[in-house]
Amino acid sequence: MNNNVRQRSRPIFSAGLAHGSSEFNDELFIKKKSLPLFRSWTWFLIFFTYLSIFVFVLYCDLIRFPSPVSVDSLKQSGEARGLQFSEERARNFVVELSSIGPKPTGSYENEVIAVDYITRQLEYIKSHTKPVNKIDIDLQKTSGCFDLTFKDGMTSCYKDVKNIIARIGPQKPTNKSIVINCHYDSVPTSPGASDDLVSCAVMLEILITLSQNDQALPNEVIFLFNGAEENILQAAHGFITQHPWAKTAVGFVNMEACGAGGKQMLFQADRERTWLLMSYANGAPFPQGSVVAQDIFQNGLVPSDTDYRIFDHFGNILVRLDFAYVKNGYVYHTKFDVPAAITEGAIQQAGLNLLNLIQNALTSPDMIKVENQTKVHLVFFDFMGIFMMVYRVSVATAINALIVVLSFLDMFLKCKRSGVPFKKKNAFNWQSCHDYDIELSRSICILCINCCCA
Repeated sequence: MNNNVRQRSRPIFSAGLAHGSSEFNDELFIKKKSLPLFRSWTWFLIFFTYLSIFVFVLYCDLIRFPSPVSVDSLKQSGEARGLQFSEERARNFVVELSSIGPKPTGSYENEVIAVDYITRQLEYIKSHTKPVNKIDIDLQKTSGCFDLTFKDGMTSCYKDVKNIIARIGPQKPTNKSIVINCHYDSVPTSPGASDDLVSCAVMLEILITLSQNDQALPNEVIFLFNGAEENILQAAHGFITQHPWAKTAVGFVNMEACGAGGKQMLFQADRERTWLLMSYANGAPFPQGSVVAQDIFQNGLVPSDTDYRIFDHFGNILVRLDFAYVKNGYVYHTKFDVPAAITEGAIQQAGLNLLNLIQNALTSPDMIKVENQTKVHLVFFDFMGIFMMVYRVSVATAINALIVVLSFLDMFLKCKRSGVPFKKKNAFNWQSCHDYDIELSRSICILCINCCCA
């Protein structure tokens, strides 16, 4: 060998492996061949897992809607008495109310045409009600003032705004009722199909269903069609503070929209009294809701409010739920908020959920003793629209803390076993480093998912 050529210094290899030895060459060959292959399969499995989850979530969100039920199918199945919710009939209500056009409070369309249409529908339903139950109808014209403490301290005053109210219950009054609320007024730029005529249509259809029940209802249900929501929640205030029927209300369900189509989401709930929330969680066949949405809304990140706020501030011991359509928000308060924008099956989903919620709530013993119900702070969310999870905040805190501790403990033990960075040797163990990266990434992913769910 040429003495002028400088030789490379001998590298430091793993203990017990000499340069050029068969053991060293075998180990080097395995690392070069198996490690990239292992990594490629790992990333493929990760990609396939995430793709499968994405497709499943997409299916549950966009495709998994109940099939719309038509009136003809009810007749063919022998259920023409109206004991099942029909999207076809409810959608017809939406189309006819939307055809009136924009209905701002004070306009002829809102104060006369819409009121006349809803009143005629209620009178027709009343005339066909089974004798075991009775329906009372009232048209309220109300005036008043209240402070908007949840805004910038302004005072809102109103005069002669209208509420159309229907109450169904047994022949003998029980003095316990649930209020179901929608608003039929709209902004001047929109016909308001989703905001909020579709909710009023769902309520009309459910009233038809309840009116055809062969058994007396255990308690009363009040359907509140309010005509002044868009000008800062005035009609709801007039009802809860002035109408005599409001004194019997122990529960309140509000239906709203900030979009069109999609699934109706539970985004606000009384998290201290479990009665209505558990009635929804146990009864809704297609539940949708998240406590995260409630935290976002109530912390002012969404510059809006609903009648839920009025019943929260002025209602007496009312247990409350607030639902809304949130998809396709670009049509909200525009001329594009039309019946065609409402997804097929969305009305059926909302109707079935609300109908089962009402049935569960009316038969719940907590409705009779709601004043004495123990207050507990709850966490709620749905799993892919299949079922609802509801548990106490204390349980959530314990679960979150346990997962965080186990994540770090798992990472620590893996690192200790692999020797990185705890194993003090001169050799650099590529396989151990790779194992460490995988375990560290997995633990961080688990921790991040847990923090998001918390």
